[in-house]
Amino acid sequence: MGQLVIETHWERLVRRSNHQFIQAEDWLVNATSAGDACVAQDAAYEALRTGMSAAIFLYHFAEVAFERNAVNPHPASIAAMRALIQANSHSVTGDARPDDHRILGGLANAVKHAELKDPNIIEVPHTGVVVRISHGKPVAFDEGRANGTPQVVVVATGRDRPLGAIIENVSRGWNAILGLPV
Repeated sequence: MGQLVIETHWERLVRRSNHQFIQAEDWLVNATSAGDACVAQDAAYEALRTGMSAAIFLYHFAEVAFERNAVNPHPASIAAMRALIQANSHSVTGDARPDDHRILGGLANAVKHAELKDPNIIEVPHTGVVVRISHGKPVAFDEGRANGTPQVVVVATGRDRPLGAIIENVSRGWNAILGLPV
């Protein structure tokens, strides 16, 4: 089986996973607003599942780009490729977000060791990574959904960050490097 071209890999696997996560978070918002606890629980599970999937595909895209020599000049190592995406990840306002790719990596690694605590919380006890549904405003930066609107957040080192914003920030990094659509 041959490899997908880099743009097809991005569109069909990475970007599609990102969009499924956004749709699942929208479903969570609507289900919570409607007041149906059963549907909201299903939406919470789906938002967590699709968020984890998006994190895995987006984080490991650095390896795909490295192995396929997608970046010119070609980084000397996968660590150099990761440093490049970290240096190019930025918020919608242009603020640098160099830690976001690393956060995705921690989340991608944590998924295989995660414990589902309830429909709203996935925890990885030995690493301290928590992915949960939050109804509060994330504290690290002014990003994410409006206060009181449910969203998936990553809690690591005591800081809440909306997963949707992290995904967008790293996607903007790939746009800056390879011109791929966010």
